Amino acid sequence: MVLIAGTGSACLGIAADGTRWWCGGWEALADDGGSAYWMAVEAIRSAVRQEDGRLPAGALRDLVFARWGLPEPRALAERLARPDADRAAIASLAPHVIALAATDAEASRIVSRAADELAQLVAVTARRAFGGGPCELILTGGLANAGPPFTPMLVARIAEAAAGVRVVPPELPPAFGAALEALKSLGLRPGADCLARLREQAVDLP
Repeated sequence: MVLIAGTGSACLGIAADGTRWWCGGWEALADDGGSAYWMAVEAIRSAVRQEDGRLPAGALRDLVFARWGLPEPRALAERLARPDADRAAIASLAPHVIALAATDAEASRIVSRAADELAQLVAVTARRAFGGGPCELILTGGLANAGPPFTPMLVARIAEAAAGVRVVPPELPPAFGAALEALKSLGLRPGADCLARLREQAVDLP
């Protein structure tokens, strides 16, 4: 299996018998649960509720409104409607929410829920593709591989949600894997020598 967690989120599982299951990957409007964009949107929603008084004000509110250098809080709506406030720009708020989670309860809640959302993608994929049996999982994407504190939290939540899943490092970079899949789509099957050369090149990459 591979869990993709960056600006978006999805999980793909392919069993030895060819069984496949794709969970998530519905894009931001429909889902992308646990992704960096999802986390940032949750933070923004919480911040405006704090500004309104619907939630107790806290550091998350300050983080969000300071992020875009607004002249006044209500300018946030106009700022987020600009073309340059695309998914990637909004998702860039996520690392700051993760950093704040150590000291802010609302940020901690959002980050914790993001880890749970991603773990659920893995658990469902493991059940549908592998029948809940043992399987390996590769993490890819900027959020999944963000390092402490998020990656260890994510790995722990996956262990809780899907006991048979073991997180392993990838043998090759994603670009190499994409190239291999492109060859397969053309009916070409790279042999052991080709794979060995790719592994050697991957070691030499910076």
